Amino acid sequence: MLSIKYLPKYIFFVFLFISIFVFLFPFPIHSQSSGEIQGQIENKRNELSQTEGEIAELQDSIAYSENVIKDSAEGVPKLKAEIEKLDKEIELNDKSLKLLEEQNSLKKLEVQKMKLDRDKSVKKTYKDWKKQNAYDNLISDDAGTQMKFAHYNNKVFGTGNNNVSLLSLKIEGLNKEIDDYNSKLGDLKTQSEDLKKKKADLEVQIAYFSNVIAYNSNQIEVLQVQRNSLQGDIDLLSTEQREAALRESTILANASIQIPSTPPSPVDGGGSFYFTGQGRDTLQGHGVGMSQWGAHGAGLNGWSYSQILTFYYSGSSITGGFENHSINVNGYGNMNIEDYVAGAAEVPAKACGNSDQANSRPDKYVVDNPNTAWDCWPEEAIKSQAIAFRTYGLYKTFGGGSICTSAACQVYNGGNQMRWSADETRGQVLTHPSEITGVDPAGILNALYSADNNQGFGTANNDTVFQGFGGGSPVAYLRAVNDSAFSTPTQSTHWVYQTGSYNMASITEMLTFIASGNNPWHSDSTKQQVQGILNTVGGSVAVIEFERDPSQRVNRVVFTGANGSRAVIGGWWFKNMWNIWTETTGRNEYLYSQTIFLVNN
Repeated sequence: MLSIKYLPKYIFFVFLFISIFVFLFPFPIHSQSSGEIQGQIENKRNELSQTEGEIAELQDSIAYSENVIKDSAEGVPKLKAEIEKLDKEIELNDKSLKLLEEQNSLKKLEVQKMKLDRDKSVKKTYKDWKKQNAYDNLISDDAGTQMKFAHYNNKVFGTGNNNVSLLSLKIEGLNKEIDDYNSKLGDLKTQSEDLKKKKADLEVQIAYFSNVIAYNSNQIEVLQVQRNSLQGDIDLLSTEQREAALRESTILANASIQIPSTPPSPVDGGGSFYFTGQGRDTLQGHGVGMSQWGAHGAGLNGWSYSQILTFYYSGSSITGGFENHSINVNGYGNMNIEDYVAGAAEVPAKACGNSDQANSRPDKYVVDNPNTAWDCWPEEAIKSQAIAFRTYGLYKTFGGGSICTSAACQVYNGGNQMRWSADETRGQVLTHPSEITGVDPAGILNALYSADNNQGFGTANNDTVFQGFGGGSPVAYLRAVNDSAFSTPTQSTHWVYQTGSYNMASITEMLTFIASGNNPWHSDSTKQQVQGILNTVGGSVAVIEFERDPSQRVNRVVFTGANGSRAVIGGWWFKNMWNIWTETTGRNEYLYSQTIFLVNN
């Protein structure tokens, strides 16, 4: 039986034997050598280098895609460019995931190798220590045994072995990096899911837009050329009208459209009527000057760009020689007018051509996709837009000042998507004798245009749409023309609306509200003028009459009172005030255009 006296020595021998066995014969017996693992590490580093190179290429490609998005026209082309960018971002994300996983694997291999190196260092240290400490000196009394055991433990396994300590610290650091990589992997996987969801959302939008703008025969939906604001903070639009238009456009943009299927029932009080009308100003545009969809239809019918432009701008001429002019563009600074036209984004950039044209001039032509109206347009229609774009840009900036890049002026995205049309109409602008001044000796005109100016009967007179309270001032070249014979109609062209029933007491009620202090939407000047109408007609309206321009839009509304007196208001203002009043009363029966008709019940 082992004496208690020798128990500490016995424990030491057992511990020593276990330590030597474990570190001289580690499990598993058939583990890889440090050299083999080093080979794997080198291979993994090569994989990492290749993945990092692929990531750098993707980052360059994404940067290029961002420029493509900037140069793309609004609507479906921009959405498609964004999806291409997302595809690259998703691929970059996948590569980043792969890189992290490879880095993780590399760190694990390095940990494995360092553990082997540490074990090797422990073995070597033990052998060196064994040689330096005679076995018979190791075993002595209990106190000596414990001291030597502590010395051994420190020398072989602890801080006394600098190599082992350093490797242990490195292993600890690598393990922390592995934990960090695992956390980043989780973040990247979440980001990848978000990117894929965003791509799916964009694909849904493209599918929706493609369905909406798909057309057969001559029925299409205006999408990309919707102009919710009047083109231009234009000189013809007064500050007062602009503020009133802003309020009305907000109401109509959020309106829930409810159109009665049958004529409304009469209202109490007799003499009832209802309003009906055609077209939607908030979707079609202001209706003055060139119609973009009209130019589209004219181009399909074989019209040249000069025929299109001189038709829409009455009495105008096309004058060359303006290619060296510069303009100041908000956010871009001064630039040559031709570079400005090259970056236009009002209509499709590509002309419809055959396969030979598309192959020889891919910058200009594309083969038409019959399921969309936005992949290409007739080239003469695009060239007419280029000249109108150049003309309006110069008109707005002659004498100093700058032009904005949104639909409030005209849409400019930068780039060269319209370069071919700029080159083929180089320096050409629209002029009219009425615009000749000292600042503008050539007579460059105010080339207003909007999406679909036809509400069944052609374009509007400028003074029908842009008017003060009692009417507007006519501009010689912005006269109504009837393009119904060729204009490509949209779903808004013949769109019909209808109100419920009202009577003349309703008209008096509307005017009374507009003139009152309860109306926060109009200026004091407008309220005073409406009160003047009420005073003129004796406080009560008995009859209203509509005066129209050739487009059948209401140019003026004439009120006749029970006293026989008459007062006049601009047709645009009547529509505006009615829409604000009907929303305030909660009836929400709007006049969506100036093509308004009164129908007696």
